[in-house]
Order: sequence, then structure tokens, then C-alpha cells
Amino acid sequence: MAQGVFYASDASIVERQLRQWSENLPCYLPGVCMLFVPHAGYSYSGKVAVSAYKQLSHKQFQRVFILADNHQREWTDCGVAIPSFDAFRIFNHQFSVDQAFCSGLLKQFPNVFCATEEAYHGHVIEVQLPMLLHFTDISDQSLVPLIFQGTAEEERQTLAEYLHSQLTAGDLVIVSSDLSHYLPAQAAEVKDHETLAALLGGRLPIQENCLCGLEALSCARHIAARRQWICHFVNYAHSGMAAGPMSRVVGYGALAWTQKAVQFPDDAFSALEELALGCIGCVLTQTSPPELDPLLARFPQFQVHQSVFVTLMKNGHLRGCIGRLGDFSQTVLDGVRQRAIDAAFRDPRFHPVVAEELPQLEAHVSILSFPTELQLPCDQWIGHLSDVQPKPGVILEIDGRTSTFLPEVWKQIPTPRAFLQALCSKQGAPEDAWKNSTAKLLTYTTQTRLAR
Repeated sequence: MAQGVFYASDASIVERQLRQWSENLPCYLPGVCMLFVPHAGYSYSGKVAVSAYKQLSHKQFQRVFILADNHQREWTDCGVAIPSFDAFRIFNHQFSVDQAFCSGLLKQFPNVFCATEEAYHGHVIEVQLPMLLHFTDISDQSLVPLIFQGTAEEERQTLAEYLHSQLTAGDLVIVSSDLSHYLPAQAAEVKDHETLAALLGGRLPIQENCLCGLEALSCARHIAARRQWICHFVNYAHSGMAAGPMSRVVGYGALAWTQKAVQFPDDAFSALEELALGCIGCVLTQTSPPELDPLLARFPQFQVHQSVFVTLMKNGHLRGCIGRLGDFSQTVLDGVRQRAIDAAFRDPRFHPVVAEELPQLEAHVSILSFPTELQLPCDQWIGHLSDVQPKPGVILEIDGRTSTFLPEVWKQIPTPRAFLQALCSKQGAPEDAWKNSTAKLLTYTTQTRLAR
């Protein structure tokens, strides 16, 4: 049992921990339908998991699917385990198992088998239950806990397709998995960053020792792709940050999928653009940076981790533009603060902004989705870019060189072939270098202020 080992056996202690860890955390993701959360002991990974569960906003879910890979060495069966028992009991609360749904899986899929309550005593499912108890309305909630062992990719896709067809608006999917295991802290952070970036980009990480729930995540990723859910980074830590040696750590990541992109209304962009100019002014006058709490109170979605570009204009002409692609290390708010300063003082194309220019500057903010790689051969890129609407931002990667154009550039370069050629020229490559077999094309969307 996980109780008393992975989390305290006293319900009041667990309740106090979860309340303390969550009380100052923002809730900024509406419509969360899937979580990726760690399953280590609460003293190690609890704060990371809580930051994801906080996004559920105590919503009522009728059914919760918990997917995990088997961590019990004594299991010999390969396939997907479902419970043979009718309920999990945690702190005098009973989580009912949706036996009707599980029985349907058993009849339909030959690789699904029943596991006893004793076999289910591992921590990968149970550690999620106290958090469900605390962060969701469990008045009428049932569980579908699925444990994977030795399944093939084709089997996971088939199961994911069925689960996709059965999910309703009242369902929540949870993937229970830690990240890398027992690497030195610096190496773990690099590997875990690559894993999280792959997941944010809609890809399944394939590198060795990337996570311990690869089969469960593979199934869940297919569900997310079929339902076009959007993945968001929430938090990251490793065991060395909590306790234990930095020479041998386990990584913990938290992701959340939503049904729709986080929306930023025009007044939110107006506030961000005002903040950008305010930060530049503070550097020029060597005064304290603007206060952020009022902005967060008005727009909690500024806590979302997405890349931003800040473009400065002076009398209708470009005066600086800096951004970061595929970056989930900063919130939108922190990103705008940093990119505004970079655009004003570190754009190598321009001399640094001086105080006399400040009244003439306009700041435009673009908030970027995480880029996803186009899974098509290069001879099909032009056709795809011709058809897709609205036109995306495009990143071209060739042999370690990268260039990008925001979606606005399509107004100046409206044909896909010329667009690709210009991307090649921007990185100093021949115009037809995009046809290189090593070239990668990634696309992203942006949100900007519509009213000008």
C-alpha cells in the first residue's frame, strides 16, 4: 500500500499538506481534460503534482481514467490490467470502479486482463487518489484504472481509439508517471526538458530513461491527438530539489491538456503592451520594475507558460523584435518583461533605445503556441502550407540552423514556395535548402491584439 509510505496515513496531515501547497498557486487553465502527473512520495513530487491538480478547480468529474505502467515486478501477464474488485478505499472514502466499463474492455480487447486488489496495491494508481479527493468534486465519481505492461504500439492505438470514442465531457484522464530516473541533476534536467518539449509538441519521447509510464502515455497521447486537446506545461522539479543527493535524482513533470487554447482578450494585450513599455522605461530611468500582482489579479491566464515575441515600432518602422520559440521556462508575464528589454537593448540590428525615443515607441506582443513538427515529406510542404488556414507561423530547421517567420509575414510573402525560400535565405542557406532530407518544418499559431 502507498498509504503510510508514499503519503501519510493520517488524513488530516495529507489534507494540510495539500492545502498548504496549493493555497498560493494560480488556477489559470480552463477546461482541463487530461493531466500528466508524477507518482513518487509526496515529500518529493507532491508539490509538482498539486500544481497540476490545482487547475481542476474542484470541478465535478463523473469518471476518472488513471493510466500507468506496471511497477510491480511480480506481474507476469502482458497487456492492460483492469481491477477485479469494485472499489478503492482511501481515508474512509470509497472510489467506485466503473465495473461496467471495465467489463466491456475485457470482452472487447484480448490483451485486457483482470488483476486482484493485492496486485493493484502498487503506488502508481493509489497516490493519485488523495489528490482527487482534495481537488475534485467526488460526490458521484467512478474510476477506470488501467495498468499497462508489455503492450505493443498498435495495441495502444487501438485501445486509445476506443477510449476516445467513449469519453464524455464529464471525464478526466490522468497519466501517472515520473520522468528520468537516477541521473545526476544536471543531466536529468536536460533529458527531462527534452521529454517535456516532445510532449508539448505532440510527440512521444523515445530516448532511453525518459519516463516510467511510456506505454500509458503513448495511449493517452493518441487520445489527445484524436480529440485535438492542447498541451500546457505546468511545473517541473526533481528529487534533489526536495531532498536526497543531487548525484542521483528522479524527475517530476506536470502537464495539463485543455480542450481549447487559453484566450487573451484585447484588454489583456493592451495591459501586456503597457507592461512592455513600462519595463523599458524602468531600465532607462533605473527605477523599480512595474508591480505585477494587479495584472495577475485581472488576468490569471498570464501565468500560462507560452513563448512570446515583443515587437517595438517607432513612427511606423521596426525598432526591435525579440522572442523565443518553443520555450516553456517562463510564464507569459515574465516572458513579456524579458523580451521587451531584449527588444529595446539587445536586438543586434539596432542601437539600444534611448530615453528620448520612449514616447515614440509602440509595443506589440505576440503569444505563441508550442510549435509542432509537420509530419510530411518536404515535397508535400508547399501543398500543406497552401491549404492550411489561418496561416501559421513557420520554423525551418536545417543542419542546426533555425529561422522563423511569424504569421504576419504571409502578408508580405503570400506564396508558400517564396515563403520557404525566404526562410532559407534568412538563415544564410541556399533558397532550395528546404528540400534537404535533414530539414524540419514546424508550425505554430499566435495570438495578438486585434484592435489597433
